[in-house]
Amino acid sequence: GGAQASPAPSQQPDFTGRWRMTGYEGDMDELMADTGVPFLARRIVKSMNYGVGRQVHDIRQVGDEFTIALEGAGPRALTMRFCVGAGSQRTQGPGGDWVVDPVWRDGAVHMAIRDSKGKALPDWTRRFDGDTMVLESTSFSGRTCRRFFTCEGGRPAPAPGAGSPVAKSHAEASRGIDGNAPTPPAAPAPTLAIDESIPSVPTDGTPPRVLGPSPEAVVERPDFRGVWMLDRIEGDIEALMCDTGAGWAVRKLAKSMGYGVRKLTQDISQDGDAFSILSAGLPKVTTMKFRVGAGYQQVQGPDGAQVEVDPSWVGERLQMNMRKPGGGAQLPRMDRYIDGGEMVLEAARSTGELVRRFFVLQSAPPRASASSAARDSPVHAAVTSALSSTPRDGDVPNFTGRWMLQSVEGDFDAFLKDAGIPWAARKLAKQRGFHVQRFTQDITQHGNSLTIVNDRSGSVTTSRFDVGAGEQRALGAYGPECVVKPFWELDQLVLYTLKPWAPIQRRFMEGPNMVVEASTSEGVTKQVFVRVAPGPAAPLPGDAPQARAG
Repeated sequence: GGAQASPAPSQQPDFTGRWRMTGYEGDMDELMADTGVPFLARRIVKSMNYGVGRQVHDIRQVGDEFTIALEGAGPRALTMRFCVGAGSQRTQGPGGDWVVDPVWRDGAVHMAIRDSKGKALPDWTRRFDGDTMVLESTSFSGRTCRRFFTCEGGRPAPAPGAGSPVAKSHAEASRGIDGNAPTPPAAPAPTLAIDESIPSVPTDGTPPRVLGPSPEAVVERPDFRGVWMLDRIEGDIEALMCDTGAGWAVRKLAKSMGYGVRKLTQDISQDGDAFSILSAGLPKVTTMKFRVGAGYQQVQGPDGAQVEVDPSWVGERLQMNMRKPGGGAQLPRMDRYIDGGEMVLEAARSTGELVRRFFVLQSAPPRASASSAARDSPVHAAVTSALSSTPRDGDVPNFTGRWMLQSVEGDFDAFLKDAGIPWAARKLAKQRGFHVQRFTQDITQHGNSLTIVNDRSGSVTTSRFDVGAGEQRALGAYGPECVVKPFWELDQLVLYTLKPWAPIQRRFMEGPNMVVEASTSEGVTKQVFVRVAPGPAAPLPGDAPQARAG
């Protein structure tokens, strides 16, 4: 929507105050999905009743200028800053940067929203219903969701200067004249600071205006913890590899593997400024360990070669200067940041061209350390509870029983190929319909200890592992012994295979059926199993695991 003339200052509702969410109505999960919130994050927010009693909007309003600190709306607090009636402008939003166009409409602030890539998101309308503040959004299906907020301690008096000549002068100066860059106000605004760090997105091609955080604001460090899979690449990745000194044979091998798209995973552990990044899915499994702010450190790069890195925080980016060992030649700098729920690795070639790799979150860490401030937050407590690798008794499904493969969805040949199964074995499996109605799994589960007997048309293997016990050796269902890292993620059993690499598998219940799901280079595959025999009685909490043969 285009900018509309603001009502007279005396007619503007004043939203100033600390507002706590007291309820909601409508399909919040659908609204969050339309806003681009990933499935895992939606599950966590749902477990927190979508923020009822937790989410706070701390609003400071001076005329048309708003500063809204959002607490409890995600893993980290964030601050939105915008000017109503000033056209398109960039600000922070839940899940990443937003481009917003706020206008006054019938005594409410209506905000058209796009993400940083230009995709339209559900609008926000903020209004009053008596003493209750209502935040209203409509999903793409046309369903309306409303969140209700109550002001803590009652609604305060208007912020100093609201509607005054000083505030009016500040608001007009921040908008500029005819869309041009802003001119200095006649007097400083009493509450808001404007800087040049975040450009707005003008609609008429004029120079950008900014409404960014104040220079003295404390920048929240991004949280990279979790298992991330490479989803896509933008730019000339082969030319970037040339700039880093990768040889022709290495580049050819990387090209044959699609440069790791839908194969490369990064398992990131982060404790304050200390990082450990385990990269798998390429010919070598590597681990890079470093500390931000500690100067140059020698580490193992993703290709296995030694490099020296100098990591530092620059705003919300983890910036890493790189060079060859022994103070050698400089290599392209790497920036790591979060954009709209994706993790981005960005590098600039010697020509100035940017190459970006986009990673999607596959699973949150089963155990994660955090700063003391983060540990104190209710969001972190909910995440830790939901994603604990040692869940309470009864919190996880029991897969005990005999299961038969009922159907296969997706490109299962791609799954076998990504898992390293030879062509001849894949062809035989395809001829047999991927063993549908012929593949059984006899599962015995005692708490976190699982034994799975796989019988594929008479070919029998037995896998044993302990969930939450870290890396361990186990026999795969389709191949030789491998190194796996199993853990619970809410009600799903996640199996992360490191050596040899294989797609991440998730095992969960879907009604009466058991589903084994995997992400491959060609998309998602599912194996759906039906229970044909209950097996031994489900173990009681505290039962000791059965003795293992061998």
